[in-house]
Amino acid sequence: MALDVHIIPSAYTAPVTGSWAGFGFEDEHEDLFRIVDVTPSEYPQLLCMRSYYDDTIYSGDDLGALIDEIRTVMADVDGDSPLATILSKFLQSAQQAAQEKKAVLLYAD
Repeated sequence: MALDVHIIPSAYTAPVTGSWAGFGFEDEHEDLFRIVDVTPSEYPQLLCMRSYYDDTIYSGDDLGALIDEIRTVMADVDGDSPLATILSKFLQSAQQAAQEKKAVLLYAD
């Protein structure tokens, strides 16, 4: 099962209409939460995607908060690691969605 990242027109759009951002969180999901779980109160947006098997949508103000949280986590990750690569792609997708007034969907398929 994959946890894929999609940019979709809005939080109310069916997942199949969104464009796939081109990456998934299969292997790095657990690594991310080894960091986030240390201080969960600092990462309310990232905690929304804690369950690997649940879909999560970020839109509007949540995207801005998500972008800030991703940047904070990235500061604690080795820049050459697979997690850093995934977080960079996730950050780019969140920024693109925010700029285009769209949403980001993490879709467990």
